Amino acid sequence: MENNTLKLGSFFTIYPLDYDDFINIVVRLVNILDGFSGPKIVFDNHIPSTCIYYRYGVIRGTIKSKIIDFDGNEHNDDRTIYKPHWVNDPLGDEIFQSKVKESSSNKIPSRYEIKKVLSQRAKGGVYEAFDKKLNCMVIIKEGRRHGEKDLFGVSGFDRIMNELSFYKFFFKRWVFT
Repeated sequence: MENNTLKLGSFFTIYPLDYDDFINIVVRLVNILDGFSGPKIVFDNHIPSTCIYYRYGVIRGTIKSKIIDFDGNEHNDDRTIYKPHWVNDPLGDEIFQSKVKESSSNKIPSRYEIKKVLSQRAKGGVYEAFDKKLNCMVIIKEGRRHGEKDLFGVSGFDRIMNELSFYKFFFKRWVFT
């Protein structure tokens, strides 16, 4: 069976030699890529008003990938964070504060308290959450616009909206938000 899904990932990856190299590369990329846009990369840190994302860790890692801290200790390469706690953000706290503001304005309503990320891809995420209004555990499916699309141009958001229409039609007693 042929897979017609378009894969989404980094357009290119750069491994800077050190802090100064990283800063020089970022400044050049910001100028070169001015006006370009791209999909949100969920767990990487975003440089505001650009299509540039960065993270610390193994690029093509697995669940068993390790990174080594400055004292030589091994740590799991946690791909749900853009940097481990023992690494300073090379762009400083201003970028981190921007990311906090960006993530706090996400589309998942505040009535849901995310407990666990079940799946995360460019097309969207699936979360286990506590619904404070209904006082129960729920599953939340998120579809992202401009993320992973199939060959017909259908995004994760389009698929979730189609699924929601189906459920609303056939399961009228369910609660949908």
